[in-house]
Amino acid sequence: MAIKNSRILIQQAALCVCFATLALASPQFQFPGSNNGNNGGNNNGGTGSGSGSGTGGTGAGSGNGNGNGSGNGNGNGNGFGGNGQGFGNNGQNGFNNFLGFDVNRAMYLRMVHGWVASVAFVILFPLGSIFIRVIPGRFSFLAHVATQIIASILYIVGAGIGFWMLANIRFPFNGGSLLTDPNINYHPIIGIVVFVGVLAQPGLGFMHHAQYKKLGRRQIWSHLHLWNGRLMIALGIVNGGLGLLVARASDQARTAYAAVAGVMSVLWILASIFGECKKAIEVRRQSRAARKEAKRNERLAAKNLSRPSSQGGATV
Repeated sequence: MAIKNSRILIQQAALCVCFATLALASPQFQFPGSNNGNNGGNNNGGTGSGSGSGTGGTGAGSGNGNGNGSGNGNGNGNGFGGNGQGFGNNGQNGFNNFLGFDVNRAMYLRMVHGWVASVAFVILFPLGSIFIRVIPGRFSFLAHVATQIIASILYIVGAGIGFWMLANIRFPFNGGSLLTDPNINYHPIIGIVVFVGVLAQPGLGFMHHAQYKKLGRRQIWSHLHLWNGRLMIALGIVNGGLGLLVARASDQARTAYAAVAGVMSVLWILASIFGECKKAIEVRRQSRAARKEAKRNERLAAKNLSRPSSQGGATV
């Protein structure tokens, strides 16, 4: 009897090890006998078989059996299920402690980072660039500034989440980060470059507006603001697609991103071409008007020079 009980204990210990391994590998794993992870093991009314073997009236099983041991065996089986589920939850906490960060929180923040950065670069930044070129009058400048401010705030939030992930996510065993892994670090590196460019853009825009309002033509600040904005939008859109690859997003998500980014990019490029053509036509018109004004002034000056000499001759 002692040998048989020892064999049963060894089998139960082996099952504990198996279930613990499954719990660490998959936090959603549910142990046998547990229909709900929150109340597993509270109900001891299952159908498990006992381990006792009765020898007559009093029974030689463990507990108060009447010789067959089935009642207490069933209860112990469900009790083990509840304890196993508790170990599974503790295993998830242990897994987070092993990695050094909360996996579920990191996954959620990664999703938020992708969404806000994508909305900023795929939709809002191109829209702000389009507005200043296609909307007539002073309202175009106001729409441009308002849209770019909203887009910048969104992107700064997304970049802040990205910096948090760089600082907190560490790979097991080697302690590497998202910035040190050569297989994926291109995404955060491009993101840092874009972040610096976005922060510089408002200052360049202020200098461009002040100089253009004063002189009426583009200066070095104008070209820096213009081309820095174009480069940052292009890099941001491309980096968003690279981020989806790093995150191993679904085919549907990547297709949707590519479709929206493609449409907005085409509209943005067409608006840029339209704006440059309109600017060139305006410059040519102003130049033609300036030449006409110069010729008119020359004719007036010539008349003024010839008038005193003729009057002097008549007086003599």
